[in-house]
Amino acid sequence: MKKHIYTKILITTTACLVFFIGTVTHAATLTLKTNAPTVSKDSLVTVTVLLDAESVPINTIEGDLVYNPQKMLPEKVSIGSSFISFWVEKPMVTSTGKMHFSGIVPGGVSTSNAEVFNITFKLNELGSQSVNLENVHLYINDSNGTEDKVKLLPASFVVDDTVPVATEKPVDTKSPEDFKIVRTSDMSIEDGKYFIVFSTQDKGGGVDHYSVCEMFTSCVVSDSPYVLKKQNVFYYIKVMSYDADGNVTTSTLVSPYLLVLTAVFILGLLYLLIKLRFILRNK
Repeated sequence: MKKHIYTKILITTTACLVFFIGTVTHAATLTLKTNAPTVSKDSLVTVTVLLDAESVPINTIEGDLVYNPQKMLPEKVSIGSSFISFWVEKPMVTSTGKMHFSGIVPGGVSTSNAEVFNITFKLNELGSQSVNLENVHLYINDSNGTEDKVKLLPASFVVDDTVPVATEKPVDTKSPEDFKIVRTSDMSIEDGKYFIVFSTQDKGGGVDHYSVCEMFTSCVVSDSPYVLKKQNVFYYIKVMSYDADGNVTTSTLVSPYLLVLTAVFILGLLYLLIKLRFILRNK
């Protein structure tokens, strides 16, 4: 009897320890990754912000990317390959050495090694340099808006004048990956107006920009999300994703009502043609 009680106590204690350890050790990770550990002076280096949520759905991310403005000059920020679907504050190029960013993923996303954004720097001085993250907050997609723990891994690299400067840029002939357009609405976003969400990745130099085209309107360069000009049930939407080398991938979204209307119009036109031919034949 005593042995049975001791066994129960041991099992219960072990289960509690496993739960406690799992709770303590879990934390999402934000990693800064460079495309080269050693680069030449006056060359370019790209730093990518990557998120590993460890299977926990994250719906909000914000923080600051910090760098030394005397040693590196930010040239370009790219969000074209980001998993963030709605930017509250897009990361922007600044000369202050601090770049704030804030984004939302409605419904949350459990992701591993997914890109938040990337930034390209021009390097001005020799020696070791680093880029860091500060004031980072991740929020779990639950009813309580729980803040998740997060580990921050900085990026470091060496600027060396013995490293040869690349004279030719590799030609990228591969288009961005296929993607889908989602049309939706939310009362908390743009007063409930319909908008579209889209995102894709490019294995080469990343997505450069998107172009959005609506029926009977001019195409515009825009990021996701995009508030539609046509707020009705009849819509035809085309989004084109371009990389830096001009390769393009196109996705379209057509209203089912528009498809039905088009089908009815075609059938009606065929009926009139057949009837006209019948009349002409019997004259």
